[in-house]
Amino acid sequence: MAQRGSKKELSVRHEERIASLFDGERSPSSGAAAGKPGDVTTRCLKIECKETQTQRLPVLIKELSKAAMEAWEHSLTPMLAKRYYAPGHPLANSDGWIDITIMLASDQAEREASHVLGLEMGDWIKNRDA
Repeated sequence: MAQRGSKKELSVRHEERIASLFDGERSPSSGAAAGKPGDVTTRCLKIECKETQTQRLPVLIKELSKAAMEAWEHSLTPMLAKRYYAPGHPLANSDGWIDITIMLASDQAEREASHVLGLEMGDWIKNRDA
């Protein structure tokens, strides 16, 4: 077990939190085992966990905070969309852009749970009507 308060222990706690939020399984070797890439695996997701400890908030967090304040005023879920121009990169679309979205893990976990429940209900209805 990692030493209490160490960077490794904090990473493990982060991975366990994300696994719990998403009803997933944490890789015991933090994604380093052959055939088990990623830190957390769920029914539909492979999640790589990264942790940063800093006194200064990155611009990304400031941008997401602004989006959150605006969304919450209207009882909506906040999401930040970022775009990077990187033609030729494996993640880039045909126009050379990498489009990513960022939202709070708790909000994404709630959406994921609703999606999985919807899939399960769809299976139940198909089987019921068969």
